[in-house]
Parts: sequence; C-alpha cells; structure tokens
Amino acid sequence: DVHPGGRWAYVVESYGRLRGAERVDDVYAAAAAGRLLTTIDVADPRQPRVAATTELPASPLSIQVAPNGRYLLIGTDDPSAELL
Repeated sequence: DVHPGGRWAYVVESYGRLRGAERVDDVYAAAAAGRLLTTIDVADPRQPRVAATTELPASPLSIQVAPNGRYLLIGTDDPSAELL
C-alpha cells in the first residue's frame, strides 16, 4: 500500500525463500512463511529505494495504510498474533 502523502510504499513478504529445493510441486507449501515489512521511499518514482526492512512476529498476508497515514494495518494468518 502507499502512504496518503505519496512518499512511502509498504510491502509485506507473504512467503519467504524456498527451503532448499529448486523444483517443487507446490511452491506455497515449500516456501517458508514470510516475516518482512519493507518500507520503500518513492519520493522519486524513477529511483525508489528501500528505506527500512522490519521483521514481523507473524506471517503477514496483507497491508493497508490508515487514511490519516498514522497506522499500518497488517493482516496475518495467525488470529492470535499482535503486531505493535
């Protein structure tokens, strides 16, 4: 998702790297759970840059920036997970 001000883009990693296999039948079953939130500075869209990478405690599935830009809402596959 993109911050309302347009400077920051946020990306969550839903799936991580494959666990030692080059060819698999089911890439989703073979991939490790994702754990990263990446903040990208898109002030200059021709030259975006990674501003920060944050490890999350749970497997993120989706992300949304609150309309006021103050909060990131992150959905996970663990209903008991808290992301603060």
